[in-house]
Amino acid sequence: AENFYKNETEINAALAGIHSSISSGNTFGNHLHQMTSGTDEDYKLKSWNENIPTSILAHNSSSSEIRLMFQSFYTGINNCNNFIKYISPDNFEDEEDYNRYLGEAKFLRGFMYYHLTVWFNEVPLRLEPAIDQSSNHVAPSPVKDVYEQIIEDLTFAAENLPGSFDSKYVAGHANSMAAHAMLAKTYLKAAVYP
Repeated sequence: AENFYKNETEINAALAGIHSSISSGNTFGNHLHQMTSGTDEDYKLKSWNENIPTSILAHNSSSSEIRLMFQSFYTGINNCNNFIKYISPDNFEDEEDYNRYLGEAKFLRGFMYYHLTVWFNEVPLRLEPAIDQSSNHVAPSPVKDVYEQIIEDLTFAAENLPGSFDSKYVAGHANSMAAHAMLAKTYLKAAVYP
């Protein structure tokens, strides 16, 4: 990882890898959608739902949808942590470009932590890349600490990402408006905890 993130091609490949954790069938590509079945946000045909425990609120902590969602978000967070740790401002002529890429990785990390708190409240707060199996054993952090990190990441993103109408904005990437929206959601959620 320390020899990566040196040019735009490598950076875009790394960002695509992070995005794949969000679009995965284990998260927003499928499971998270199924997990809203039976709420005021979604419904499915009952016969189809009965095959998926989370769709009928019959899941537990060992249900595959829960485990795979948790795993996919933490894979994405680990990729964000690698990106944030190893991207270097020395590889950029313009500090604004460096901060834009860093802002996108922080946005994505904050986004994933937000959704982990929605489903699990206290979760391990990992801000460094995993380097071996022993670094995977991290106790859950207080939700307040996780919210503070989400707010820090999203604030940096809001300040450094282009707006959706900015000439430097590339469609499909995070932008400052999305960061502000996620900040608002985080403040609203944090305000009512516990």
